[in-house]
Amino acid sequence: MQAQQTLRSARSVTTIDLILLAAIVALALVTRLWFWQVQARSGAVPPGDPEEYYRAAIHMLHGGYHDTGKWLRPPVYPAFLALLLPPTRMNVAGALLLQACVLGIGTLVFYASGTQLFGRVTGMVTTLLAALFVPLASYASSLYAEALFVTLLVIGLALIDRALVRNSTRAACGAGVLLALAALTRAVGLYLIPLAAVWIAWRMRHGGSLSIGMGLSDTRLRRVARSKDHGAHIHPSSDVGEGAWKDTGKDASQSEQHIMSDKSDRLEIRSYQLAISLILGALLVVGPWAARNYLAHGRVILSDTNGGISMWYGTVRDDAEEKAGEARLAAVPNLADRQSLAIQMAWENIRHDPARFLARMRFKIASLYALQTRSYAVGDVISIDSRGAPLVQNAGEYRLSMTLLADVQYVALIILAIGGVCFMPHPARAIPTLLWVGLATLLAVLTIGHPRLRLPIVASVLPFAAYALVRLPAGWRHIRQLPRDRRSYMALSGVMVFLALIVSMRYIPWGAGMWYAVPGRSALEAGDLRQAETLLALAHDAHPDNPLRVIDLADLRLAQGDDRAALSLYRRAAEMERRSLYAQAMRAITGAYLAMPDEAAAGLAAIDDYWRSGNDLLEWAWTTRRRPAPDRVVPGDPMALGLYAGFAPATPDLAVGRWTLGEGRVRVRGGCGALAVQLRGPSGRRVDISIDDWGIRKRMIMNGEQQEVRLALSGIRECEFGPELTVHIVSETGLLDLERAPWYTGVAVYEVRVER
Repeated sequence: MQAQQTLRSARSVTTIDLILLAAIVALALVTRLWFWQVQARSGAVPPGDPEEYYRAAIHMLHGGYHDTGKWLRPPVYPAFLALLLPPTRMNVAGALLLQACVLGIGTLVFYASGTQLFGRVTGMVTTLLAALFVPLASYASSLYAEALFVTLLVIGLALIDRALVRNSTRAACGAGVLLALAALTRAVGLYLIPLAAVWIAWRMRHGGSLSIGMGLSDTRLRRVARSKDHGAHIHPSSDVGEGAWKDTGKDASQSEQHIMSDKSDRLEIRSYQLAISLILGALLVVGPWAARNYLAHGRVILSDTNGGISMWYGTVRDDAEEKAGEARLAAVPNLADRQSLAIQMAWENIRHDPARFLARMRFKIASLYALQTRSYAVGDVISIDSRGAPLVQNAGEYRLSMTLLADVQYVALIILAIGGVCFMPHPARAIPTLLWVGLATLLAVLTIGHPRLRLPIVASVLPFAAYALVRLPAGWRHIRQLPRDRRSYMALSGVMVFLALIVSMRYIPWGAGMWYAVPGRSALEAGDLRQAETLLALAHDAHPDNPLRVIDLADLRLAQGDDRAALSLYRRAAEMERRSLYAQAMRAITGAYLAMPDEAAAGLAAIDDYWRSGNDLLEWAWTTRRRPAPDRVVPGDPMALGLYAGFAPATPDLAVGRWTLGEGRVRVRGGCGALAVQLRGPSGRRVDISIDDWGIRKRMIMNGEQQEVRLALSGIRECEFGPELTVHIVSETGLLDLERAPWYTGVAVYEVRVER
């Protein structure tokens, strides 16, 4: 009885715990809201995965699902997004703000996971690590499923441990439900369910629950038995060389305290009952989705149809093969058959050249575990400008200082996690997490080695990193005994393998260039152009193959007023890295400065070919373009990039102009005549047009046809000098076209001009 009371006391949460936990959750909210403010305020929907999730959510709100895309996406994240959009009046930025708040509070799952494995103190530290980990915070406010997937995965793994420790079929069923929800968020989690079931069945058949026989010595078991007889509170301890670091606190004792609370009749549970409960829980979630897919597509689709196509992409040998293969896949209307064909094409490539496939596996693993700083080292930064500001929403890319911080966190967490797994009291409790890490790595090897899969890998091992961090002082006190402990060599081997994956010779020339580039950029921002020219030239000479060093020189020439030289350098940087949105955007803006419409069109076309000129790019260009505005602006015209914002991407119904997202802005050079705005909107929609803070405004009711609104400018002070004016166009929004353009738009703006 006394032992049971002690166990309940160890598990109870004190007032101080609640205060600390609330403070950590508040910190998590602050970090996520900061990232939202930096990367998600534009309300743009990036192309690729985010657009597919968004389209699926919009279809859900209209009673269907997006079944006509390149592949079928799993439904949980679109359903989550569909819940967030209506309260914000279908505003994507508002929905992402709510998402950041929900997932910020969702860091509590890390407390549950750490507490389940190691106790309250480790649970608290795990939550703190999750609150501060940069990639996890940034993905919380992006249109990607990773942050939600991590939340479901972590609590699912914690419930697996709880099921094994307590022989609980309820926990096993709950784990199955949560892992299935994770699998219907990101399909990579689907294969973890049978792996976890096999592990549970094997563990129960050969070793019983995890609270019995999990690395406990006979001496410890006898001590536990005596504690039950005499009601004593056990403080297990051992030297580093014998079992675990000495631990008289609640963290290390909790696992053995479970032994005192488990009743002997639980040991009679049949070996496979927990595994069956987990599978049944998963079927409760996956079953209805699979049945729906069978009715819609005539095939069994358990999660999505993306895996086979990703596997084929991982075997493609050149651009011509990729283009031909995509055309071949697009000709197959059934999404399941399309995936089957992709798998067949992938195996054909593997059989044709197995050596090449095996050789590329190494690069895929390196891509999965590589540092994010490597993008700066090789110059393939896509969405960050030379000032460190994001051009578009692209979670996972940050300014250099934030990238370095994220990499320091990543390396430290992985090293700590390796130590935590090797030195934890009962290493078998780490098996479900290690199964996930191995599975994720294998799937990356078989597909494209996408670095976004690294986030759920790192997040899943946070409890072990936290445990190592908590036990670090005790380990330091016993540091002399570590060489005699074979687990030290296991941990060292794991760390060496990890370091081998992230080390690259590319950092050497990059570091040499950055030695001059950092002070050179500082001099450029301070206006010291002579010093900047000297340093940036040295940086380029040290690392001439890096397009970022060419961009530095282009920015310098632009600051010096040599637009033609700047354009030539931006074009050269874009040739070196065609995906550089900054090089392409500055090519378009500089082409507009030089009145070269072909150059501006080429830059914008390159952006639309790889990405999309959505409102995130428009908002960035609005703050970047510095030259005087013209008398006439046509939204969507490449020459007008930086002169309009708050607009949707190009839509097939408009050859000229663009639709606003409800609050559009256009910048023009003023005068003393009249402002004319040509626009169109659904019949009955009200639109308010105003000019800065001059009190000039007009409301119109749209009639479904193209209309022109005119506002007198004579009331503007010093209008004869042509001051720059910002025209605000505000209206209600509605769905434009569910299939072709699923954006919630206001009115179409064809032209804004000033008549003198």
